[in-house]
Order: sequence, then structure tokens, then C-alpha cells
Amino acid sequence: MLVRGLLTSAGTMVYTLMLLTVMLYIFGCLGFELITSNPRAQQDEVFGGIVEDWFKDVPRIMLTLLQFVCLDSVGGIYRPLIEM
Repeated sequence: MLVRGLLTSAGTMVYTLMLLTVMLYIFGCLGFELITSNPRAQQDEVFGGIVEDWFKDVPRIMLTLLQFVCLDSVGGIYRPLIEM
């Protein structure tokens, strides 16, 4: 009975994973364009370092966004980005 329940919910879990991946990809592409083309990345060393470490390419941005979703030590990433 437990195995049958897991098997019947497998389709829903796969579709949820696909939806999450597509959403992370879309927002990863958007973040890549907005964050890497920011003129502050060339002017501010701290901002540029964070962009280089966490927002270098789309797969790395997707992993960073997954950290944001899970609230996995995101303060060190977003705090220097929003400070003026």
C-alpha cells in the first residue's frame, strides 16, 4: 500500500520538479542579465566579487536561487548586493 502510494504520486513529483527547474531557469536567465550587466559590478569590489562567485553563469545562478528558496545562508549573498 505504501509503495503503491509512492508510485502513484511519482508523476506529480516529477512534474513539480520540472516546474521548479523551469522557474529557476527563467529567473536565473533574468538574474544573469540584471546582475552581471549592473555597472556597480565593475565599480564596487565587494559587489563584483559576489557577482563573480555566485552569479558567474546560469547554472550557478540557479543553484544560488535554490539556496534562496531553501533559506540556506542567503544573508551573506544578498546583503552586500542591496547595500548602497
